[in-house]
Amino acid sequence: MTKSEMVTNEIFTELIDCYIEQRKNDLDGLDAVKTKEMYGGFISFYQSCGPEEKKGIMSFIETIVTDTASTILGGLDGSTDLGALTEEFTVLYEGEEIQGSLQDDFLMRVENQQD
Repeated sequence: MTKSEMVTNEIFTELIDCYIEQRKNDLDGLDAVKTKEMYGGFISFYQSCGPEEKKGIMSFIETIVTDTASTILGGLDGSTDLGALTEEFTVLYEGEEIQGSLQDDFLMRVENQQD
């Protein structure tokens, strides 16, 4: 496994396996009244949904997180336009340059999870 793959695997694990799962648990367990000021009516709405609707909402949230990570990693690779940031990035891990395939490695992991 390359260092780039190792880094993107850890990013994937933290975002998709850990973060998304934690947010799902939060949504199921939050007090809708106490969180209304911060989240509006979303918590009440989510908690009133059936299992299939909740699954769809979480899938949508996972897509947003995945797309965001992909955009950031693509920007670091130089394959995604980051607007006014026109200079190239240098991404090092353990003293080794790893940019160039971060986005591809991450998206490959996403696709493998969906299979």
